[in-house]
Amino acid sequence: MKHRLLAAAVVLGMVFVCCGCVSKEIPVIQPETAVSVSKPETETVTDTESNAFRVGISLQDESPFVIRVSKRLQSLLNAEDLGIEYVIYNAQRNANAQVSHVQSFISNEFDLVLLDPISYEDCAPAVDMLQEAGIPLIVFVTDVYNPGNYGYKVGSSHYESGVIEAQMAADALHGKGKIVVLEGVMGISAQYERYRGYRDVLKNYPDMEIVAEQTAAWQKDEAYLIVQNWIRNKEFDVVLSENDNMALGAVEAVYEAGKEDEILVYGVDGDINMLYSVRNARADGTVYHDAIGQAEVLYEYIKDIMQGTTPPEKEYRIPFEPVTIENVDSYIQVMEQYS
Repeated sequence: MKHRLLAAAVVLGMVFVCCGCVSKEIPVIQPETAVSVSKPETETVTDTESNAFRVGISLQDESPFVIRVSKRLQSLLNAEDLGIEYVIYNAQRNANAQVSHVQSFISNEFDLVLLDPISYEDCAPAVDMLQEAGIPLIVFVTDVYNPGNYGYKVGSSHYESGVIEAQMAADALHGKGKIVVLEGVMGISAQYERYRGYRDVLKNYPDMEIVAEQTAAWQKDEAYLIVQNWIRNKEFDVVLSENDNMALGAVEAVYEAGKEDEILVYGVDGDINMLYSVRNARADGTVYHDAIGQAEVLYEYIKDIMQGTTPPEKEYRIPFEPVTIENVDSYIQVMEQYS
């Protein structure tokens, strides 16, 4: 049986459909589309005669790292004729949408759900629903409130990335300086765990302090405007950004102001454009977040569950890695294969 996406639509609209081994971009769901946690207006259409193993995937948004994981996972699912059908929805940073996605997967009796939660607390009902329905769950990229420890986790320790990033900045500044922080979507595990990592590192450096912090919700343009304003109104030595997309906005603002010799910029993820910026000495460092590795582990977990085998670990964590101008070329070589 050739791999194919299930023709599907939920209250947020259908993300995409492709057949065979054709991979397509994931369109952005319009934010004005109505959202409800009640029964979707349009049910997922499934082939009741199919014996395929059906996988429902709900992404938190279209941020570069999330899309990188998704694209690699799609390529793996399309590469072998395993009898897997899958559908991918983009929640556009809306927790209610993800709960609605999961409701649709349950009502249409999917065999497995992958959830990349946009909110640690607000996506928790989706976990409860899946546990009650007895449908296996894999949480990936970020974490969700899950006191019963239902399902599996594949990802990395966001706290670790915050520690690595802040330590790189502390080393570069010799333990003295003023810091501004660009935060991601508030309430998501990547946001508060990275910030907690910053704080724990800074406890060791009394001459370093955070003088401003603001969310740019992972977005480059918002980060650019925020850093522009900080440059006009504050003195600071380094920008700690909770992802690379925001860091790239900070780099633009710093260079536009002619402050590139005065202000350092660090990020997290290892996006290809950030890696180029590090190589060109426009940005000072990033923390590599292994999207390819996560997708490959997810693929192995999907195959295990489909075959009735228990995945080897309940929680699989892939380490973060510091990237500076000294080692950036090796990461660029890896990323250029998948960009």
